[in-house]
Amino acid sequence: STLVGHVADEAARAASASGGLASLFLKQLLVRGEVDAVIVPQPTGDGNPWFEMSIVEQVEAIDRSRGSVYSPVQMGDVLRRVAWGPERTYAIVALPCFAKAIRLAQEKFPKLRRRLKHVLGLACGGMHSLQFADALVALAGGGAKQISYRSKEGSRHAMDHRFVARKDAATATSIRYQRLFGFLLLNNFSGLRSCLFCDDVFAELADIVFMDAWLPEYKRDAKGTSLVVCRN
Repeated sequence: STLVGHVADEAARAASASGGLASLFLKQLLVRGEVDAVIVPQPTGDGNPWFEMSIVEQVEAIDRSRGSVYSPVQMGDVLRRVAWGPERTYAIVALPCFAKAIRLAQEKFPKLRRRLKHVLGLACGGMHSLQFADALVALAGGGAKQISYRSKEGSRHAMDHRFVARKDAATATSIRYQRLFGFLLLNNFSGLRSCLFCDDVFAELADIVFMDAWLPEYKRDAKGTSLVVCRN
């Protein structure tokens, strides 16, 4: 099925990359007992590498994962913890290439097939190296401890978001997507070469996929809207 929508909580919607449905879906999996934990990227809070894949058991912790991550994270450590840890069930958020890697691993390792119960995909147009984040931080003045790729503060429409570099709770600098941030992103600055050969935009091997509703009928809404393709 294909769906479109957003969360009813306006504060949660404003803090999300698009309509907030991916975060809501993860929370509902935990609340309803469908899984014991979820695996999501979380900010490290101390600079590069900025984000890391983490196992989260509390609904409140999922809020720290809202937004987009345009720099690579590695998945090996959490998958080892899933495979070698106690018998539990998980949901994992994955880019298309990660979803394929997970499915290949599940063919070889029965524990991963049994324990990774849900694979949530994110639409992807290509990944960038850690140099991309470093360049944006430098352009924002340097010295950042935490970054956000998708701030909606002051947005006039769905594509008018900002990269924000924070030195501390009171000091932050932003770069608009429709200016230098977007220019670097769309012109593949520090883009991974392998992504040029990938045709899996919509995470074909995931159970469900979330993406921005950057379509004429939705992109005028600066609050953000989610598109969903559910395959399972």
